[in-house]
Amino acid sequence: MQERRREFMKSRDGQLPSQEQLMLLGRMLMDVLNEIRHAGDLCRANELAYAFHNLPVSMHSDWFRWSVLLIALEEYQRQQPDSAERFITQLDHIVGFV
Repeated sequence: MQERRREFMKSRDGQLPSQEQLMLLGRMLMDVLNEIRHAGDLCRANELAYAFHNLPVSMHSDWFRWSVLLIALEEYQRQQPDSAERFITQLDHIVGFV
């Protein structure tokens, strides 16, 4: 499934987020900030912030790539598997990967 997800995201590279997708990415960022706020673990908060730090600008830029966002989330998943799965599921929903 992971490889299929990567291929799907790569096939979406070059497509900028729609208005609805931008709203959903914004909600995901809101969830990220809430998780950082309540992390209780500086290392976990740092890893989560690192995974998403480019998204606020990149999601509005011509250089946005869905696959790069997935790579950042997969790296976060290696560090924090329990927390990351929720965000990967949100990303799947945003891009229509099922």
